[in-house]
Amino acid sequence: MAEQLVAEMTSHQIEEKIAYHDWLVAKRDTRVAKNPAGFLAAAIRDNYRPPQEFQRTQSGEKQSTHSAAIPLTASVKPVQIIDALLPVRKYLAGLGVKERSHLEAAAVAAAIPFQQGTYERLLASGSKLAEEMQLSLVAAFLTKQGDRLTSQDTGKSAS
Repeated sequence: MAEQLVAEMTSHQIEEKIAYHDWLVAKRDTRVAKNPAGFLAAAIRDNYRPPQEFQRTQSGEKQSTHSAAIPLTASVKPVQIIDALLPVRKYLAGLGVKERSHLEAAAVAAAIPFQQGTYERLLASGSKLAEEMQLSLVAAFLTKQGDRLTSQDTGKSAS
């Protein structure tokens, strides 16, 4: 769903929705109080038009504080997230099917109930995020177990 929303809007439109969301959160507005993430998704999906009060505050901020500001999209680096899990992907690729399956099941079992529930819901919905969450759970599990990915897996020299 997120990929579809992002594909249908320009980065400027999405930045505006994020800024509007953040503005409402900062004001403790009732529209975002119960479910801020849900509000943001709806704002993007339904192309909410921010009120004039928000637009006035944004124009003032742009004139006064954003002369040398970095755009919001510049601070978001999804490549870093993917790269952070690359050693785990390589490690898992080197395991046999049974060993990998056992490790993944153990990682999910060792997760806190909230993470387990979220993973199960993502998996049941067929979401691509299920695989990413599973990788994160495996990485956390390996860290807790004291397993270290080898220098071959990380591409760094052993120290």
